[in-house]
Amino acid sequence: MRSKSVDFGKIELFCSMTINESGHVQVMERQFGLFSLCCLAISFGCVWPLLGGFLVVALSNGGPAGVIYEFLFAASSCFAELASSIPSSSGTRLIAGRSNFFAFLFGSFTGSLVLAQIMSSIYAMMNPEYVYQRWHALIAQVCFTWVCCGLVMFCNRALALLSKWSLPFILGGFFVTVLVCIIMPSQTGKGYASHLEVWKQWDNYSGWDTNIMVFYLGSMGLFCVLGVPASLGQLAEEVPNAPVNLPKAQLAMYRSGITMGFLYLVVIFYAVTDRDSLFDVTLPFPLVEVYRQATDSRVGSLFLCLLLFLPLFSANVGIYLVVGRTLWTLARDNATPFPSWLSRIDKRFENPLNATMACGIFSTFAGVVNIASPAALVAISSAFALFAASSWLTVVIPNILTRRRYLVPGPFWMPAWVYYPLAIFSCLFRIVFTVIYCFPPVMPFDVTSLNWSPVMFSGSTLLVPVWWFCVRNKGYTGPGVLLLDHVVTGPEPRETSTPVKEE
Repeated sequence: MRSKSVDFGKIELFCSMTINESGHVQVMERQFGLFSLCCLAISFGCVWPLLGGFLVVALSNGGPAGVIYEFLFAASSCFAELASSIPSSSGTRLIAGRSNFFAFLFGSFTGSLVLAQIMSSIYAMMNPEYVYQRWHALIAQVCFTWVCCGLVMFCNRALALLSKWSLPFILGGFFVTVLVCIIMPSQTGKGYASHLEVWKQWDNYSGWDTNIMVFYLGSMGLFCVLGVPASLGQLAEEVPNAPVNLPKAQLAMYRSGITMGFLYLVVIFYAVTDRDSLFDVTLPFPLVEVYRQATDSRVGSLFLCLLLFLPLFSANVGIYLVVGRTLWTLARDNATPFPSWLSRIDKRFENPLNATMACGIFSTFAGVVNIASPAALVAISSAFALFAASSWLTVVIPNILTRRRYLVPGPFWMPAWVYYPLAIFSCLFRIVFTVIYCFPPVMPFDVTSLNWSPVMFSGSTLLVPVWWFCVRNKGYTGPGVLLLDHVVTGPEPRETSTPVKEE
């Protein structure tokens, strides 16, 4: 017989902790209520500012009519069911692997770069003698990266409030922009584009002979601006009653994004009467020329660009919020290099500060690569669409093949006759478009205009199995087990510590 002292204090402290759906101790404060989450979702789905950045490129694939119909065709989603069933920050990641993280990571860099390009284009428009250089955008991009990262790292408790404050800027900026573009062409005497040009005329400037190919390329490009459906799922552990609130927020995200995006495209195309001049613009953000045509004034274009800038800045803060949380959940399961450092929650600021900082460092490094190679910039930005599509496929296809038998039904659960047609159509849509998106966007092409995003996608994807082989024998445990009861809490802790005799 020998006696062994057991500290029941530690055991009961663990039992009193809240275990979330991913099998981990709940450490993040659930600060995003339904309203603040919906505001953040509308910010993520703020399609109309991003459409302005892709406008000139999209016009090459069908003209105004092609862009409108391609946008409507690309607007399909059924990811809310997964968010409802697996309401944790690592929920969708457990199935989709690391594709979501790479999509958010490349998207965060692209968001900072777009903000930098807007400011550079505004300055160039107001100062005709200014000559744009890529390193100018680099300085602005690095500044915006660390301002957004700083807000996420050091203002964690204010993020829910900031998301509420962003809503008036998003909705107000949209309505003011639409009204200005509707009214000003009639006041300046330039008039509007014809119904034929907006709704029926097909323009192909891409060099591809097959119009179907042009349509697909344009649709995949517009799919990029619709956002990643899983973005809100990464915040599930910071949302009370996530199985119910997440699908509602995702519905708000897509409803607002698609509605505002469609109306914005129609109004902009009616306001632009000289589309050919848009292809001659040397500014990094050609939308300033679109606004100048609509208002016939550089001051008017400046005003509308500022209305565009504020929603994009808010959305970029949200992107860094999401990508930091995604990296943190990966590190929490020892699925990244330096997991103990990346999975650390800062006690003072109550957030994964190290993970967010690492994402900011990557964005800074990617900006430096942009100076060395413009083709690398296009590859990084374009790879976002491939990772977003692959993350969808790796989630939905297994659930189709297994008939959802391993998916715990949540409050939002589609009947089989609704789910399977939508899911199969969405998978076919992404499979076909992912293959086509790997082709060069224009013909003929050279080393500079070649689509290098498949190389970026393949190289980043290969890092996952390589890392797994490196850590599989070194204590890698993988994700925690999903619990069916969603939240499990232990009994109230008791103040006791007694020796136990063990035979």
